[in-house]
Amino acid sequence: MAATTGNRPRLQDPAVRATSAFFILTLLLSLGIGLLIAASTRGTLQLAVPETLATIILLTPTIAAIVLTVATNGWRGLHDLLSPLLTWRVPVRWYLAALLFPAILNLSSIAVYSQLGRSLPAIPGEVPADFEPLLTGSIATTVLFISLFFFLASLFEEIGWRGYALPRLQSRTTALSSSLIIGVIWAVWHVPTFFLLPEAAQSAIPFLWYVPSVLAISIVFTWLYNNTNGSLLLATILHASLQVTNLVIPNLHSGPGGTQLYRLNVIILFVLVAIIVSTNGSQHLSRNHRRVTR
Repeated sequence: MAATTGNRPRLQDPAVRATSAFFILTLLLSLGIGLLIAASTRGTLQLAVPETLATIILLTPTIAAIVLTVATNGWRGLHDLLSPLLTWRVPVRWYLAALLFPAILNLSSIAVYSQLGRSLPAIPGEVPADFEPLLTGSIATTVLFISLFFFLASLFEEIGWRGYALPRLQSRTTALSSSLIIGVIWAVWHVPTFFLLPEAAQSAIPFLWYVPSVLAISIVFTWLYNNTNGSLLLATILHASLQVTNLVIPNLHSGPGGTQLYRLNVIILFVLVAIIVSTNGSQHLSRNHRRVTR
């Protein structure tokens, strides 16, 4: 017997159908591209596939969100999807939270790690080879270029995860459950960068620790999203800040026991998330007892 919500079978609920379709389409696109690149680079597929095609994986959440929005609501539906990017009038404390949460997390991890007598990663971290075109003679300009790159890359994820999926999930279930559902799909979406694209920077992270970290950080995103009236701008800033912070203040290094720092980082992240959930409530993850729905 199908689970029901009121008198309506859950699988027939528009929000459930929309989010299910979004998750399926996003994963099919990302995993399909990843498998194509992996088959080409390993010689399984006798076809030259440029590795730059991997950047399209970043676009798949937005591609899926736009396709489904236009299919169900027409081109006018894009206004509802993208307008939260203009939600910027929020208290300053939420800008500070979006910008500083990652730094607080990583610095706390490094502080505890140093007390254990472990070797620490170099700060700032080493710039990956992929970012060499963004390097300039000025540190400030380099940071600006890299931050802009991460902002745009994060934007193409957040339009899908928080812009499309989260408000629809929250219309049917709690903020905490919605966060965990997105976290699971988000982790699976990253599979190509771990197992299919071994040259990717993320491949050095222990995947079994990466999954819980994504689940936890997904809760942080929902907390920020619901407390800022569904601001995609703030969600994108937080996402970009995570990327930039992990580059400047690494939570992973190549020295002996380098992954131990990452594991400690995940543990501290769980402590911070536990505080957020206990003080905001799992139902809404918001002090105003509201969750943004659509």
